Amino acid sequence: CIVYAKGGMTMHVLSALLFAVSANIDCLAIGLSYGIQSVKIDARSNLIIAVISTAGTLISMLAGKPLAALCSADTANRIGAVLLMLIFMVQNHRTQQKSLKAYDRDASSRIDQKEAVVLAFALTINNMGLGISGSITGLPIPVTCLFTFLCSLLFIAVSQIAGKSCIAYFIHKYARDTAAWMIILLGFL
Repeated sequence: CIVYAKGGMTMHVLSALLFAVSANIDCLAIGLSYGIQSVKIDARSNLIIAVISTAGTLISMLAGKPLAALCSADTANRIGAVLLMLIFMVQNHRTQQKSLKAYDRDASSRIDQKEAVVLAFALTINNMGLGISGSITGLPIPVTCLFTFLCSLLFIAVSQIAGKSCIAYFIHKYARDTAAWMIILLGFL
């Protein structure tokens, strides 16, 4: 029983990490794009984005808990897994109509705190559908939110630096497909 509990906990932590990485892949793409265009997201703006994205994930996961209670754990897990994959595939195939330059409203080549709030809400919309589905599947909310926060911070910070390198194009090209496969894997797990 102890071995199963440890294995189950490891599975939940791995699932939460996969969720956080795939839900924040847009942060990676945005950081790379801004890095290539020499638009700076400073540490304070990055923190604002991470806090708002995490809050959106938390709210959506809390909203998913009552939905999971409406049916058995096994049924909720299957419904959540299917929804997780479907929502991400739909979002992955949508193209963003709004240019990233539109978030730098004052054309200063720097995302200030007010612009970071607007950008964060745009990124959070992506996390909310995934958060509800992830909650239904039984992802642990505290661990998932912690990983969401850390991934958001790290992805933007690291991708800003990587955006200035020759590897940026490669990462940017395959980030969305990688996220899609991670969500599908998470759905199967």
